Amino acid sequence: MVLPGASRIPICRRNSLVFWSPRAVRMATLPGLLPYLAVYILLPLVYAFALWKCWRLRSDLLFPWNQATLLSLTGLLLLLDVAVSVNVLRLFAIAMPGIVLVVWAAGRLRLPARAMFLAASVAVIVFGAYQTIEKHAVNSSRGELAGGQFAATREVYGKLQLLAQRTQPGEFFLQAGWPGGYLPLKVQNPLYLPTLSRWDPGFNKDMKPVIRQLDARQVRYVLWTHHLDERCDFTACRDDLSPVRSYLTASFRPVQAFPDGDVLWQRVEGREPADGRPMM
Repeated sequence: MVLPGASRIPICRRNSLVFWSPRAVRMATLPGLLPYLAVYILLPLVYAFALWKCWRLRSDLLFPWNQATLLSLTGLLLLLDVAVSVNVLRLFAIAMPGIVLVVWAAGRLRLPARAMFLAASVAVIVFGAYQTIEKHAVNSSRGELAGGQFAATREVYGKLQLLAQRTQPGEFFLQAGWPGGYLPLKVQNPLYLPTLSRWDPGFNKDMKPVIRQLDARQVRYVLWTHHLDERCDFTACRDDLSPVRSYLTASFRPVQAFPDGDVLWQRVEGREPADGRPMM
């Protein structure tokens, strides 16, 4: 398996609108991020251009107005549905109308079919080769843990090795913010949620079940992802995750801070759980 080099990173936030990138946007990481940034930029442009074309050619009887408009509006509504908390995976999942529109528009160009096919084939081959080489270069550290063999960046490799020394295969372990460590460590998520999030509009804001499950399953370790405290201090954040932070402060203690900002918390034996019941 290949693990991402870092957790999801918010690259832009305006009020409740969030854009997510797999790595921080810097000049050194820009070439690898171009495919992701292209999806963010091109998809709304495709729908805007298609709707403008439909409006401009609305009187042309030869133009497939109904089909093109329906597909453009469907794609635009899907885009608006995920726009409150955008990430690359969500855009890929709803990008099919845009892809169909691009292929359809390319087919209307008066270019030789053979030349278009060759150009598209070369582009796919070059992009695939670049992605393969870039992934191998970034994820150059390889190892084997309870979940099997893995490849990762040196930073993630060191983190996983340290977590493997503290955890046991099959135990409950919470990685708050991004569920990337469960498979290589072969540990179990103790929650009914896949992860904790500040910006997901579909996220359940009631944290009481989360705290009850952490207590009931006697979770020993919680890995708190740094982007959950974006633009605020851990002890001063006021958002939907504040009850979980208070619970960690009361029942756990930080035992390891990682270079990427993530912090590992360990349960302190003898402290009472959130509901006041004595711990067994």
